[in-house]
Amino acid sequence: MPETSRIEYAIEVPKESRASVSVQHADGHTAITVEPTSIEPINISIHEVPPRTRAV
Repeated sequence: MPETSRIEYAIEVPKESRASVSVQHADGHTAITVEPTSIEPINISIHEVPPRTRAV
């Protein structure tokens, strides 16, 4: 079985903002699409979540 890795991203969209968020991952690339569903500007935050440490 090939070795795999896992990367987690946190995508934060303010509650009052209306947006559709989708994530696609293929060929080693991640595409994050945020589409506002209203005309007001939105602020989002996208960041990689550090790997969790496993208890021994």
